[in-house]
Amino acid sequence: MSYAPHTNDRRNPEVDPIIQGAFREVDHGGLFEFAIRMPQHFGTWAGGFNQIVYVGTGGYRLARVLKTVAYIVVDEDVDGQPVTEKWFIKDHRAYDISGFTV
Repeated sequence: MSYAPHTNDRRNPEVDPIIQGAFREVDHGGLFEFAIRMPQHFGTWAGGFNQIVYVGTGGYRLARVLKTVAYIVVDEDVDGQPVTEKWFIKDHRAYDISGFTV
């Protein structure tokens, strides 16, 4: 299980992104929270990945989280392009983020 190191109501808006929701990875059953990508998350590299998924202890990966799959950036190829894994997910849950601003 990988939770964000903060909550939406107790975050520093300058450095802590808004947590959008959570999902469970199908193969191993791990629970992951995901958040809006901010500029400090690798700048403009891998621009199509507008979210981050929290992994491990305090770490995160760039991601694109959909309803039943998530595309997770796991590396960079020799041309500087993102290398991704496709995770099948279930129990996708979107948090109510109304009232929070980026």
